Formats: sequence, C-alpha cells, structure tokens
Amino acid sequence: MGHIFRTWFQWGFFTMVVQIWIGAMLMFSNPMNLLGKYASTILIFFGIVSFINSAWWIVLGAIWRFSQAGQVTTGSKLVQTAAELESNTMWQKALRQYQYEFGYQLQSGDVMWYFYIIVVPAIGVITLGAMIYFIA
Repeated sequence: MGHIFRTWFQWGFFTMVVQIWIGAMLMFSNPMNLLGKYASTILIFFGIVSFINSAWWIVLGAIWRFSQAGQVTTGSKLVQTAAELESNTMWQKALRQYQYEFGYQLQSGDVMWYFYIIVVPAIGVITLGAMIYFIA
C-alpha cells in the first residue's frame, strides 16, 4: 500500500507542477496571441482537464487512505496491548518496531509543508494573473 501512496503523491505533485508551468506560460507570455481565436478554447480545455485530474486525485487518495489497507499502512489500526498501556516505554519501543521492521509511517517529514509553501502562492499568483489578463 505504501507504493500506492508514493505514486499518488508523485501524480499530484508532478501534475501540479505541470499545471503551474503551463498556466504561467499561458498567462505571462505571448502564446495567447499566437493561438489567436483558439486561445480561450484551449484555456477552457486546459481548465477542464486540470479540474478532472484534481478531482480524481482527491477521490482516489481518500479511497486509498480510508480503505482497510490504507488505515493499516498509516498506523491508524495499531492497538496497544495491556502491558504497553501501562508502560509508555514499551509502547514507544513497539512503535519503533512497527515503523522500522514493518514499514509503518508513524510520522511525516517536511515535504508536504514545502509543497504547500510553493504551490499555494503559485496558485494565487496564477489566479491573480488570470484575473488581470481577462479584466484588462
């Protein structure tokens, strides 16, 4: 299941990078004039494809995450034994074993934080650029 989550993240990350790149290219350079009368049709098509891709990405991610296998993989189904309930040290040792021997992802890194720092402002800039372009 872990490989599905990694593939899902890569799918979302790289399609977002492509969407930002194409959006910036179309909004902040001269290709719109080169496309002529088809420019608005191409933008609408690009928007529809981006929306469908994003919707499927979110839906499939939710299905995979909240399926039985997804809950097991992310550690949501881990249960403390009676001895582990009494001793925090035993529970921490069990968690390390789950993480290193069985591959549970019990904590995350900073990748998503950096992803949001890059993507959210980029979406804002592209949206602002699109609004200025279409209003002016």
